[in-house]
Order: sequence, then structure tokens, then C-alpha cells
Amino acid sequence: GVMKRLFRARLTARALSVEGRRLDAFDPVMEATVLAAARESSPSPLWDAGAWGDSAAANRRSILDIDARYAALGLGDPWRLLAALSVLPGNTPGRDAFVGTLSRQAYLLARDCGKCYGYPLRMLEAVIQAASFVVAAEAERCGEGPAGGHFPAAGWRLTAAGTILFTPAPSLCGDERFQMRRSWKDEALQRFDAQVLDARGRLLLTVNFLEFIRQTADSAHAETEAHE
Repeated sequence: GVMKRLFRARLTARALSVEGRRLDAFDPVMEATVLAAARESSPSPLWDAGAWGDSAAANRRSILDIDARYAALGLGDPWRLLAALSVLPGNTPGRDAFVGTLSRQAYLLARDCGKCYGYPLRMLEAVIQAASFVVAAEAERCGEGPAGGHFPAAGWRLTAAGTILFTPAPSLCGDERFQMRRSWKDEALQRFDAQVLDARGRLLLTVNFLEFIRQTADSAHAETEAHE
């Protein structure tokens, strides 16, 4: 088998009083288990990027107002990582297909970190935002939540990501774009795959099985009890 390293992480946020003052307590936000490869590995294409070329781009249509959604979420410029997000018509067999571009603001995320860390972090976060916005926009159209005010959407949450691979220390030329497809969708689960490319068509990052589940009242109650 392939050697892996197991990491467990827990993210907490400093609790605030009703007056907005910091307390000596921390509220749990999320927990995760990460399997990391023991050595570097470059990504392989998830599909033929050329099949999503100019002919498909000519037919793309916007699915939401990116700026309005960011404003509703209260995200500042450094976290507005998407410049565009569109859906392609049904020309990808058996799957929903989406395309987009990263914003110039994406370069500000983790700008003080080393290149090997900062660039995949912002690309991965951009893909997560894109998938979350797709889930949210469709939930709102079905009347499942107020427009724009939830991330990813009322009743849904990001629970897992499969394999994440990125090109070690690339020479970036800007204008990165991503291609994303939804490989599964039912009433309880949605999964997305994505790949990010630069303006020259070089593959920079791939993500498999970005998974969202619908959170029921029972699952939310069980999660709350687990943190208590």
C-alpha cells in the first residue's frame, strides 16, 4: 500500500460575550482527520480539460451574483477568491458542469506563507467556495433558506474531501481557472470534483469527492451532544 501519515485537527473559535468581549472559553467549529502522503506527488488530470474549451465557454451562463453573495456573507476582499462562477449546459455526460476563475484578491490569502503552502490553500478555498455557492443557490431556489446569507446553505454542510493533490512550487502566471463537476446528487448528499489550471493550461490542483450532506435536526442534535 501507499505510505500515509494520519493527522487529527480541531478548529475552535474564541467565545464572545453579548457585549462583544473575548471570553476565556473556546467554541468548537469543526474536527477533521487528514491522511497525508509521505512524499510529494503531482496531480493527474481528472478529465480532459480541452473538452471544456472555448466552444463550451461561449454557452456558459452565470448562476449567481458573486459580489452580492460575498457582501451578504460579510466576507472582506482578501476572502473573495472567485471572480466568476458559471454553469455549463448539459454537454458533460451524466454530470453537472461548472467553470470559474479565481480573483486577483486570491493572491492576498496566506501571502506571508511559503509558496508551497499559500498557493494550494487559496485554490482549495476557492473551489470550496464555488461548490458551496452552487449548493446554496440551488437550495435557495427550492425555498430551503434565505438568499445569500448562509455558507454553504441552510441545512447543508461540508463534511469531507477525498484526495487533494497539487503541483509542487509552480511558477504561477495568474488568471487561474477551475473546472468543477458534480458527480453525485440526491436529497441527502452532494459530491463535487474539481481541477484548477493556469492560463497556459497547466494543471495546478485536483480535488476529489468534496462532499456536502444535508444536516437534519437529529444529526445537528447528535453533533452538539458530541461536543459537550
